Amino acid sequence: MTSYGAAKAAAETAVYLLHPDAVVARTSLIIGDGHSAHEQVVHELAAGTREGVSFTDDIRCPVHVADLAAAL
Repeated sequence: MTSYGAAKAAAETAVYLLHPDAVVARTSLIIGDGHSAHEQVVHELAAGTREGVSFTDDIRCPVHVADLAAAL
C-alpha cells in the first residue's frame, strides 16, 4: 500500500469511528461541466486529438458529478 492509500484508509477508519452510519464512497474520474484541465485532457485523449495515456495499470470508469450526487 502506498502512503496515499494508507492515508485514505486511515481517514475512512476515522470517519467510521466517529460516525458508524456514514457512507464512504471511493470514486474516480468525476466529470462535470468540462471546464477543468483534467477533464479536458480526458476528453482530448478519448477523442484522439491529444497523444498520451492516463493510466496503463488499471481500468477506470468516469462518472458524471450529477449522477454521483444522485446515487449518494
